[in-house]
Amino acid sequence: MNNFKKISKWQAIRDCYPSLKQNIYLNAAGMTPMATASYNAGQAMLQQMHENVRAFATSYVEKSNIARAVVADFYHADPSDIAFINTTSLGMNILALQLKKDAEDKNEIITLQDEFPSSTFAWQRQGFAMRFVEPNVDNTYNIDAILAKITEKTSAVVVSYVQFGTGARLNIESLSYELKVRGIPFILNATQAAGVIPIDVKKTPVSAMLVSGNKWLMSGTGAAILYLSPEMRTSNFPSIVGWLSAKNIGFDNRLNELNPNAPSLEVGLYSLLPVMCLQASIEFIQSIGIANVYDRVTDLSSYLITQLQKKGANIITPLAVENRAGIVAVVRPDAKTWVAMLEEKGIIAVLRGEDMVRISPHFYNNYEDIDALIELW
Repeated sequence: MNNFKKISKWQAIRDCYPSLKQNIYLNAAGMTPMATASYNAGQAMLQQMHENVRAFATSYVEKSNIARAVVADFYHADPSDIAFINTTSLGMNILALQLKKDAEDKNEIITLQDEFPSSTFAWQRQGFAMRFVEPNVDNTYNIDAILAKITEKTSAVVVSYVQFGTGARLNIESLSYELKVRGIPFILNATQAAGVIPIDVKKTPVSAMLVSGNKWLMSGTGAAILYLSPEMRTSNFPSIVGWLSAKNIGFDNRLNELNPNAPSLEVGLYSLLPVMCLQASIEFIQSIGIANVYDRVTDLSSYLITQLQKKGANIITPLAVENRAGIVAVVRPDAKTWVAMLEEKGIIAVLRGEDMVRISPHFYNNYEDIDALIELW
């Protein structure tokens, strides 16, 4: 499956995304088009609900378990570690509630200066003090700088694998090791990495990991993944409950023994539609090979950087391959008008801040897409 010579040509893969016929789409870090396979999976489920609701109702649990197993396999986890939620923000709130109960005397969260609000708001709302780590001049982050923020009051380190704005990639392997040695929970927002960078939670342990499906996983909105390690399932787990949180699911309305596994956090019947699309998208990525996807995205982003350098662009994304993924960010004084002009020409990149343009090609893009953007520089 991971043999590059055996996979379909990239043009054939591109043809699985009809949305790309509408424009040159370079915003995978914001929202991605849905592949035909994911669309078909969603349509099939809706059709079953429409034509035979009994069959849908009796197969709900089986479908859910199959999707959970696919996600677990993708991240080298156990299905009992995987919960389906609707957004990473909800996941952060769930985790903040738990850690607030786990150790009330530990009220500090270490995070990064450039983090997306989903990674920080929930903790602040629960009263945690935020200790922000400043980036280096090239927008990378030193692991030592993160570790230097640790005190006896540190509750967890909450960081993104790849920063949503600058595209800076963190060395999570090193951070994982250092935090494990110190006994500090490691909570990873992998939304801007999952679907591009291979992730193995056995080789690189994290306490919890959150992933949204609507970006590099290309499954649309409404489905997110919460990986929760066994070590995080403390006596205060689960921090939210519903009737499906019971160990023995039934109709007894007295709260007794709870399900000790991650699906307990699903609390009730979540929308299966976006999860079916997510499953199909992950299976599509696996059919290509996540290593091939990473190589393809790295090649496209490297080509983009090279062409921008020829134009003398002010690139703020770290240039070393190991310090970035699919996002390339540049600064232009006229960023707002330039992005608007690009869209008029049918090229989609996005404005971040007042003067930063974020360009994020995925494996379905090609050199021609990038050349079209560069011609308008």
